Amino acid sequence: MKRHNVTPPTQILIALLTILIAIPALAGGLADGEVIVTEKEVDGYDLPRVTAKGVINAPMEKVWNILKDCNNYTKTMQRVKAAKEIKRFGSGKIRCQVTLELPWPLDNLTAVTDSIHTEQPGKMYKRAWSLVSGDYEYNTGSWTLTPYKGDANKTLAVYSIHVKPKTSVPDAIKARAQKSALPDLFDHIRSQVE
Repeated sequence: MKRHNVTPPTQILIALLTILIAIPALAGGLADGEVIVTEKEVDGYDLPRVTAKGVINAPMEKVWNILKDCNNYTKTMQRVKAAKEIKRFGSGKIRCQVTLELPWPLDNLTAVTDSIHTEQPGKMYKRAWSLVSGDYEYNTGSWTLTPYKGDANKTLAVYSIHVKPKTSVPDAIKARAQKSALPDLFDHIRSQVE
């Protein structure tokens, strides 16, 4: 087998060309309704942080109205059996209680979380939460909304979650179920605003 010697500058050029070719394909996929889901290990935890990115063909404000109002999650989010705002701490911190309905034979999961809402109209909206109490060992996450490529009528939504419920389901199944459910979540939100 003949070996080809490739100089380091040539290797760098090949790597850069590969990246430049991949970026338009990735961006085009997002614009076409794709949801990109990635995982990242978190030191000291047995389950990874899962992040999903997708474009929603609606202004950020319409999407934000859904995400910021936990009182309506039974209508606007999937598998939410009960939801209510418990308390507001000033203008940007909100405590909510949300119960997810799981398929039989699993028990429903309830969490009380504190979320920080950051609102920068026209630029960015963010809801970041952390667990106060409930049926989870840990539950942190966020939604971040920005205009997609500067278009005020398209939203780049980034959903990040690091969660482990207190259930007897194996961790590998929990992680797989969480990752596979995220494209459906984006489609559900799209159906309400597009």
